[in-house]
Amino acid sequence: MKITRRRMLKSVGSVGGGLLAVTSPFVMVRKGWAQAEPIRIAVVQDMSKSTALLGDLHVKGLKLAFGGVGNEIMGRKIDMVVEDSEGDPAVALNKTKKVLSTFKPHFFTGPISSSEYAAIKDVVTKANTIWLLLTQGAGAEDTVLPICSRNAFSVSWNNWQLSAPFAQWAFSNVAKEFWLAYENYNWGQGAGAVFKDSFEKAGGKILGSITPPQGTSDFAPYLTQLVSAKPPAVFCFFAGGDAVNFVKQWHQFGLPQTTKLTGQGFMVEEEVLPAEGEAALGTISVLNWALTLDVPANKKFRDLFKAKYNAEPAVYAVIAYDAGQLIINAVNAAKSTETQALIPAIENVSIDSPRGTVKINRKTHEASQRYYIRETKLVSGRPTNVVIADLPIVETPAKSCSLTRA
Repeated sequence: MKITRRRMLKSVGSVGGGLLAVTSPFVMVRKGWAQAEPIRIAVVQDMSKSTALLGDLHVKGLKLAFGGVGNEIMGRKIDMVVEDSEGDPAVALNKTKKVLSTFKPHFFTGPISSSEYAAIKDVVTKANTIWLLLTQGAGAEDTVLPICSRNAFSVSWNNWQLSAPFAQWAFSNVAKEFWLAYENYNWGQGAGAVFKDSFEKAGGKILGSITPPQGTSDFAPYLTQLVSAKPPAVFCFFAGGDAVNFVKQWHQFGLPQTTKLTGQGFMVEEEVLPAEGEAALGTISVLNWALTLDVPANKKFRDLFKAKYNAEPAVYAVIAYDAGQLIINAVNAAKSTETQALIPAIENVSIDSPRGTVKINRKTHEASQRYYIRETKLVSGRPTNVVIADLPIVETPAKSCSLTRA
């Protein structure tokens, strides 16, 4: 069923007990009411197409964070509007322009896909709002580098953070020779390029690669190459339905007997593991969170999420929950929702996250955080990811980006 804007506004106000009061973005606030006006948050995400599950997790994570403070900050109500991008870059751009001009949000979050990110990037970075990136990506190079805009902050990850330190760990702990396997679009290309560069610098060798297009349902032509080559290990990027198909067919082709399956954690994250089942067991992955991560904030978050939504969370809900925490902390610190006052507040924020302590790198506006090596194991009879090693905190190379002010 297509989710219209009106229906989405109603659902955001009612899902999970109606914690957020969503009002019309067309209500103009008088100048004299500035201190009492709501804190406006805009979400532009795919809520009805291929990544709708992730958009739903983002909204749930934000609502959970705001519900923890009674849906207000410093006496000002939180007013959140959700616009459905329908997974279409053109729709995402139109919805973004509309919400920026009419709702005039203090904070903007979204989107999910790389193509939508590319479509809206210039518009949002030039707007008078704080952009919190819950995922990041455009061209392959853009998925590796900081976005480098004073009003934009990554609360999530980039390709370098996921692939480069893992490549060095994999050289020492998995194998000296790898193949690459990734969805052949910008994020997958970035994932493969960064892993290759870092792995070869460590002394490793990339023997070959398979690069199926997004939406591949039959991986047989690609997997037969791996069956023939029998590499000791493969580094992958697959997500969503593609991840499910790849992992299940990987198992059907008997590849676990010859080759270690590794990759970015999205391939075996909690939202796809139920469909992958025991075919995912033994996979080694890297991500900035795991369901079983043993930190107090994660236990609290899991309990809150399960009590509210009757389900276990996935990393996309964690990232949005942290974005909500960042908003709360920054507004309290700045005592303002003016963009220029919020920027230094966010640069100095620290989040007690389910993934561990998260800070913002003032030079790049990237999340400074720990990444974890996980192995997919049976826990209480169900496949889940268990942390087997911590990676050191390594900041993304800034290259030409330096947002630090004199």
